[in-house]
Amino acid sequence: MEDILYTGSIPNITDLVNTRYFPAEAFVLLECFPQDIITEEQRPGLLQFAYLNDVDKGDINNSTSGRVFQQEFELRWEKDGNQYRLIYLAEEPKHGLPGLTRNDTLLSGLEKHYGRKYYLFGTLFDASKAGRKKEDKYRYYAEVRIPRLLHYPMQENAQRVQLTVCEYVDEKSGCIQLYRFQKLEPEQEEEK
Repeated sequence: MEDILYTGSIPNITDLVNTRYFPAEAFVLLECFPQDIITEEQRPGLLQFAYLNDVDKGDINNSTSGRVFQQEFELRWEKDGNQYRLIYLAEEPKHGLPGLTRNDTLLSGLEKHYGRKYYLFGTLFDASKAGRKKEDKYRYYAEVRIPRLLHYPMQENAQRVQLTVCEYVDEKSGCIQLYRFQKLEPEQEEEK
């Protein structure tokens, strides 16, 4: 099936995420860049990587940027004043996207490349060493360069985590023009 691209702006991202019936097991990545000094209690909420059904819907609307994604789709946004600028890239949605306009011209001349993998920061960390409880659907990862534990929606005890991305490459120049996140998965052993 051919992918489509929708773009536009809306005032409330939470309403769109709730009304689009995105699957509860979809991944969500939220970023929040506050204008004030950050307290230690606020630090974990600055970057959240979770399953959609585990995220407080208020956090979605308070995010500076974010994305909801699965293998077949990605909805991403960035706050711009009192509006959220959106991009939806995927197969044709079943229920339409209010406030967004289909944009076929941006995808013309692009070739789709599935399955590109990128490593996320960190290696598996025993959370009990830091006084954290073990969770069934999440794992903690540590990275020396980042002064906090990273919390990824990963059910397996993978040493490293990879993000699978679909890239849209210009046929003439070979440059990546668009991309969409697809899934998280454990590090794949390289074949010899």
